Amino acid sequence: MSRLRFVHAAAAAAIAATLLVPSRRAGTQGPGPQSVPAVMNGCHLCHAEYVKEWAASHHGKAWKDEHYQAEKAKLPRDKQAACHGCHVPVQTQNALGKQPAARSKSLDEGVACVSCHQIPGAKPEDIGTIVGPYPAADMVKGHANRQDKGMVTGVAICASCHGTDQVHNQVDSWKGSVYEKEGRTCQSCHMPEVKRKTFDKQGGFPRDGRKHTWPGAHDADFLKKAAVLDVKVEGGKVMVTVTNEGAGHNLPGGGERELVLVVRVTGADGKEAATWRETFDLRTKNNRIKPKESRALEFDAKAPAGAVQVRLLYKLSPDQAEDKAVVMAAKETKF
Repeated sequence: MSRLRFVHAAAAAAIAATLLVPSRRAGTQGPGPQSVPAVMNGCHLCHAEYVKEWAASHHGKAWKDEHYQAEKAKLPRDKQAACHGCHVPVQTQNALGKQPAARSKSLDEGVACVSCHQIPGAKPEDIGTIVGPYPAADMVKGHANRQDKGMVTGVAICASCHGTDQVHNQVDSWKGSVYEKEGRTCQSCHMPEVKRKTFDKQGGFPRDGRKHTWPGAHDADFLKKAAVLDVKVEGGKVMVTVTNEGAGHNLPGGGERELVLVVRVTGADGKEAATWRETFDLRTKNNRIKPKESRALEFDAKAPAGAVQVRLLYKLSPDQAEDKAVVMAAKETKF
């Protein structure tokens, strides 16, 4: 596409030159970067640890993910292209917070390094410039650098794909929440701080960085930190409270996701007395749980004594089998 500009040949050569020209900095000698897949613009040459994490993440898999391809296939062919901009986006740096266009090459790289970090190059002096949150002087010397602290202190870059429509909008429910008031951005949870090494001919250089794993809806351990269940039985009523304790946005976050609360009551004889279900979603009920919000529900116990088992399931899509869903939280109470 015309909007897609890749690194100028001279800039690409400069990236490769970082492996050949001695650095002025004193590096830590040791083994070179691990072997990782080659990516556009040669980012893997110096940033192997980032690339390894990214490749295994759902940003790296944004295009080839089986779940995405299956969901896209359900749409009429003329509607599918609307998804491409966020699954194979061009560089977002010149239009942060606006839905990006789709690129036409290297689709298997999904949300690629260049999607977030490279200036498209509308001006000749910008060609090949890489943007990061840390001082430009600390960045790799094989390309031009620019610092933008907003890459970790703001949400504009995330909003390009997670804040531009109703279905995939996590940013709006973060706004005004305790998380925003405390200065906790998307990156605070989804890109925690980590010490990194950047490599060149002199060795590895320890530096501050951010993990590029973006745990979220596909990460069971991450999901289990989000919700808290409380259950009690009084006066023949089962009272269940679901609290969005850990997600900085609506729970569930994406409009295609579902939370399913399953309540099962067994009598003193161990036989099932009642089963109740409640779904939290955008698609059918528009009743998602806000950050730090507690949602109380009440059901008939239908037994004078026994036990209540409660499970909160996270489904990636409405048609995902419940035995494949993540059990976010579970609790059992006897009465």
